[in-house]
Amino acid sequence: MKEKDLIKLGFVNESYEDDGNHFTEFVLKTDDFIIEYYGVDMVEIKLPYVNWIDVPNCKHLQDMKDLIRLFSKSPD
Repeated sequence: MKEKDLIKLGFVNESYEDDGNHFTEFVLKTDDFIIEYYGVDMVEIKLPYVNWIDVPNCKHLQDMKDLIRLFSKSPD
């Protein structure tokens, strides 16, 4: 996924350098969940009262949109 596409979805670039190594990390925080996208295509989601869960096969922008839609609370 491209940085500009993730930014459009509301992700924040929290990439950093440590001992000369670059670590790519984008985070989307909402009241319903937190999603972290890091490395080349690693995705984890944290739900209320649940620890981090790996999200396999979330490799394309549409997959990420579907994940966000799936865990977003619908308006009452």
